[in-house]
Amino acid sequence: MEKRNLLLITIDCLRADHLSFIGRRGPNTPNLDALAKEGVSFTQAISVGPETSSSFIALHSSTYPLMFDGYLRLSNYRTTLAEVLKRHGYVTAAFHSNPFLSRSRGFSRGFDTFYDSITSVKSKPFILNFFTRFAKRLGLSKYPYPYVRASAMNKMVLTWLRKHPKNFFVWLHYMDVHHPYLPPKDFKPKSIDNDRIKLLNEKLKSIGKKGRIDEDELSSKDLEDVRTLYGCMVKYVDHVIGALLEDVQEVVDMGNTFIVITADHGIELCEHGGLLHSTKLYDELLKVPLIIWGPDLR
Repeated sequence: MEKRNLLLITIDCLRADHLSFIGRRGPNTPNLDALAKEGVSFTQAISVGPETSSSFIALHSSTYPLMFDGYLRLSNYRTTLAEVLKRHGYVTAAFHSNPFLSRSRGFSRGFDTFYDSITSVKSKPFILNFFTRFAKRLGLSKYPYPYVRASAMNKMVLTWLRKHPKNFFVWLHYMDVHHPYLPPKDFKPKSIDNDRIKLLNEKLKSIGKKGRIDEDELSSKDLEDVRTLYGCMVKYVDHVIGALLEDVQEVVDMGNTFIVITADHGIELCEHGGLLHSTKLYDELLKVPLIIWGPDLR
């Protein structure tokens, strides 16, 4: 018996209020807006935690982060969503490039195919992805980020789906909204040149390591430009999701496919004096988008 296909898309650091249908003015996220309109959208979805490890532990196991050996890794005491679906006949695959969700932290359990850009055998061609190449051009060659550009992730997912167009559960996680903010050419603001992008990302890197903003470290203009770059990355991911779904419908039966889109957490943009994300419980960190699209949904 053919099962409902399941596609779970998660976006690192995506604040709910940066989606047009929830709060942001203007056509910032037309593809996500369209999915929200056609499917079921939640404007008051709250993440279990303000950072990756705790929120994904909960998302994959329906358990609280502090249970079952804590949230530094997905322990064997927890049953995962992928394990349950695999037992029920699904073919399962995951594609991401977040070190905190790697195979070494237990997140590969239940997945027939698991790409994490670090321990995957096929990772080497993708390590030199857009982030690395562009960072080198900006003089940021020592950036320790293994992140894979969303467009490259799409290609891997589509290649896999062409071989497994039915009875699948796919988890796809995008890292592009996470700093460093390196928008592709078509999404880069004209008001911010490459040197400025380099400077801002160096400041973000320093702030991220310290977990605080020192006095006079970030000017009002810096903050304005950081917010602009963040918005550019949100627009880019929305565009990539639209492109993915356009290609997916040529491969799988969309009338038998459910799509869930959400985020692990948001990000601070100095609403309460902080930048990026840390262990705080403000709306900008905990309120995330949640969209469910599929057949027969009201």
